[in-house]
Amino acid sequence: MKKFQRPKNLGLKILIAFLALIVLIIFTYGLGIYKYHWSRYGVKTAIKIIPYPAAFVGPYWITMYQFDQQKSYIEHFYAQTGAIMDDESVVNQQIMDRLVEQKLVENQFKKSDLSIATSDVENEYQKIVAENEGEENVKNMLNELYGMDLQNLKILIKQKLVVDKFKSEAIVSAHVYQIVIKDQTRANDVLNQIKNGGDFTELAKKFSEDEVSKDKGGDLGLIHRGDIISEKPMAKDYEQGAFSLNPGEISPSLVQTEFGFIIFKVAEKKGTIDKSYSDWVSETKNHTKVIKFIGK
Repeated sequence: MKKFQRPKNLGLKILIAFLALIVLIIFTYGLGIYKYHWSRYGVKTAIKIIPYPAAFVGPYWITMYQFDQQKSYIEHFYAQTGAIMDDESVVNQQIMDRLVEQKLVENQFKKSDLSIATSDVENEYQKIVAENEGEENVKNMLNELYGMDLQNLKILIKQKLVVDKFKSEAIVSAHVYQIVIKDQTRANDVLNQIKNGGDFTELAKKFSEDEVSKDKGGDLGLIHRGDIISEKPMAKDYEQGAFSLNPGEISPSLVQTEFGFIIFKVAEKKGTIDKSYSDWVSETKNHTKVIKFIGK
């Protein structure tokens, strides 16, 4: 009886065939996702296993799985509430813009030596639990409205904390006091009183015409470039007048704005990026290699 002989290099041939099959699967799903916009045929499983790129935000990647997660929350919400969702291309662009912005912030967040502790995330999570009268209520609400679990909620909480801390600690803010007077002659008189040693806080209480800050001695607290002032986005003349001063300085001359003539005093400044958050995002995006494969 002739003895069976195993073909030479059988193991290698099987390995090559297996690898070829894997490559074929990756290519087929990639073609379906990018060209034909597949949403069925096991796509959700495929993108969870294979890190298909949705965008490149130098030097980091945003995966299709991350993109799909965000989109699934939105689609689930609209399906559950019966609300009408925007055109899919618009939704895709909005999701991608948010993901790119988040990635830009996270990158700079690390460079700025900022961090979010696990306890910070847990504290915010417990606030949500308390507001909704128990973890089970939170769990049910998330699942019903968004198809989201508690673990992914905590991921979103951390992302929000990163952006909030970046805005408050990296973006320059100033502790500003102001005296607002519509009449130029009277405003100049108050400015001269300050230059001659008059108390800024007391003069603000006495002469300022801004009802929001007057009784607080003109104190606006910490503000950022581009903030809302008197229910309007901060105008450039107002912004320049406030943020051109160093801590302890008072406006050397009146600052003319749509609100009247203003005398500013800056008590403190924090942060290292001296521009508005929106300007920082726009400029950073322009100077970063961003390639979108979806949501263009």
